[in-house]
Amino acid sequence: KYQMYRRLSHCLDGVYNHPRREIVGREVLLKKEIKTAIDEKQFVLHYQPQIELANGRLVGAEALLRWKHPSLGVLGPANFISAVEEIGIINSIGQWAIHEACRQAVFWQAQGHIDTTTSVNVSAGLISQRGFVEQIRNTLTETGLQPELLELEITESMLVEDFDLFKETLNLVRNLGVQIALDDFGTGFSSLMYLSQFPIDTLKIDQHFVRNLGQRNRLIIQSVIELAKKLHLRTIAEGVETLNQAEFLLGTGCQLAQGYYFSSPLSPDAYAEYAIKASETKPLRGHQH
Repeated sequence: KYQMYRRLSHCLDGVYNHPRREIVGREVLLKKEIKTAIDEKQFVLHYQPQIELANGRLVGAEALLRWKHPSLGVLGPANFISAVEEIGIINSIGQWAIHEACRQAVFWQAQGHIDTTTSVNVSAGLISQRGFVEQIRNTLTETGLQPELLELEITESMLVEDFDLFKETLNLVRNLGVQIALDDFGTGFSSLMYLSQFPIDTLKIDQHFVRNLGQRNRLIIQSVIELAKKLHLRTIAEGVETLNQAEFLLGTGCQLAQGYYFSSPLSPDAYAEYAIKASETKPLRGHQH
């Protein structure tokens, strides 16, 4: 009977633990590759155009982190961001992303192509880090970017972590002239207190509502846009993939939009080319990539 239990235990160990060993092994390898990626500057930013719906004018871009993996190709953050957080370098990458986005924006200006806003997502950990406001000030000074052409995107969920700290920090950032966008509005705690207490310039309507334009989501979008108008906030819709979605948003009074109907996220060179072509764009005409 003892031998039988040993054999059964061995079989179960093979069934349950072998896949787990593979997962752990992949995680260890991934973390090692991430450290190499930093040393070899494999992390890059791609830029998704943001379009003014009324006239098709390019008004900005959201900077999105990508990993140019040597064997797997270009990877989105869903494939590696949790490992980056575990390693403890998420704030360092966030700082780099802000600096790189500002540097790239100034480079485009020097080329005479683009003079638009660049939006960068920031994590709660980065904002709460001591010296964050000074880092932003130094980045603007070092790169020479006008403060009003930088927009920092925050999410509702991070604002509940340390209300007073975030309020003070964001007010200081806003005093520099930098814009603040509230990302994924309506998917978090959706507290109207945030809109009254924090220096928000832009509300970003989450792609969930845009991609599923049922009656309820239409009403939600309309309500958000109406609220934003009364508070003198800009609205930008994410995840726009069809002409029907773009036309609905335009008719509802949404000012800006981004999504695959207009363009996928682009490399810096491809984005510069897009910007040149965008000057000839007619209202609501998409550029599929």
